[in-house]
Amino acid sequence: MFLQLLSEEPGSDSYQYGLLKGKQILSFLSQLMPQKGLYFAGDQLTIAEITAGSILFRLEDAGGLSLADYPRLADWSARLQGRPSWQAIALSSEEWQRVNRIMRVLPMLWERRRRRKSVAES
Repeated sequence: MFLQLLSEEPGSDSYQYGLLKGKQILSFLSQLMPQKGLYFAGDQLTIAEITAGSILFRLEDAGGLSLADYPRLADWSARLQGRPSWQAIALSSEEWQRVNRIMRVLPMLWERRRRRKSVAES
């Protein structure tokens, strides 16, 4: 889903599919958030926060999706971003743009590699 939003042109079928899947994932994650707990597992930070948080942290930069429609996730994300340990490792905007450029090129490189392998096996 994330790769589709980064690598596909807005309006393409693949991009639209990525948006649909992204909305389903955000809805699912929002439902997992407890009403009163700070994190997925209650009041303790877990690997779930690190995993989901690292993707959702820059979700809006990928385009098309926003945590504004998911207030519990938006609050959760703000809590994560407010942690000193998170701030110490968070990518800057420039670093994120560099990652974004790499993510846009990866599908083309994978396809080229797949084709070369296919030709070599023929």
